[in-house]
Amino acid sequence: MDEPYPLLVVHQGALGDVILSLPAMYALRMHYGETPWILAGRPQVLALLQGGWKALHLISTEGRDWVPIFQGQRPPSGPLADLLASCRQGVLFTSHDPAPFLRGLAQAGLEEILVLPSFPDEERRVPLHLRQRRVLESRGIRWWERECYLYPSLPEILQARQLLNEHHLNPDQQGLWAVHPGSGSLKKNWPWERFLYTAQLIREQGGLQPIILFGPVEEEGVFVPIPPFQEAGFPTFKSPPLPVLAALFTLCRGYLGNDSGITHLAAAVGIPTLALFGPTDPLLWGPQGPRAAILSAPYPCAPCSREERWVCPHQNCLKVLSVSQVFKALSALKEKGHGGVATNPSDAF
Repeated sequence: MDEPYPLLVVHQGALGDVILSLPAMYALRMHYGETPWILAGRPQVLALLQGGWKALHLISTEGRDWVPIFQGQRPPSGPLADLLASCRQGVLFTSHDPAPFLRGLAQAGLEEILVLPSFPDEERRVPLHLRQRRVLESRGIRWWERECYLYPSLPEILQARQLLNEHHLNPDQQGLWAVHPGSGSLKKNWPWERFLYTAQLIREQGGLQPIILFGPVEEEGVFVPIPPFQEAGFPTFKSPPLPVLAALFTLCRGYLGNDSGITHLAAAVGIPTLALFGPTDPLLWGPQGPRAAILSAPYPCAPCSREERWVCPHQNCLKVLSVSQVFKALSALKEKGHGGVATNPSDAF
């Protein structure tokens, strides 16, 4: 029996954008069965899908060899041309006019390309999963609802355990709660001092051990300082690879964070997740899942548009959320428990 042609799946989004598309990707994975995938986009993000999702290759779309394909100018050449020529069908997630890219992919040899939106409709306030579901079901592709969409492999879980062991932490003996006080924008951050105080409450009153996560932005000293958390005695983790971070989350009782890609990652593995929202719209950008909860700032002008956020003179919306409000929401979330987390890719497909 001949091997099926690989399916080219292109998604160039950042972490949060890709995770918001996971339900659609899951529907595609189930629809195409054993067909291997070639994933194109940001490899550090798409690496999350390399294990259980049957991804044959991860390729970066950030190289110069992709430029003529994006612009539809001429067929690709070299190894990329050979790789794309092995595909007959593709799926393109995009928020831009797809016409030039579709022309470039057709020149590369693809015969059929399904286009899916990669952003919600902000003007009409239509969430991304609804937009994608309509397109897929119009093509006869079944939509699946799941409690989690990411399934770390055993090697990734062992790496996460080793990372915890380096901080003298044992998730089998201690209840861990992940806290990420940053995001890609200061405008989306609850004050870091309140994260610090809340982490102290989690430790002293909640009976759990907080672990503090920092990404590249925080490592550069932007928005959130790292030393105060270290001085308070909290284990800190700086930019672990995303597949290892996903595995780390499966070893935690829950998560607290801002509107960020890391928050979406925690929700995607199925752990109780509390996301704090201020200027951004939780209907459009909130994490998905039965154990994901959102605490929105009760501020008159929140949420607001991108243009309004850019010129906002005060940035007060998240400041109205108190530590006591957040800790109360965390306590309620803790009661939901930790069930439903899948740590074996065979549980997924």
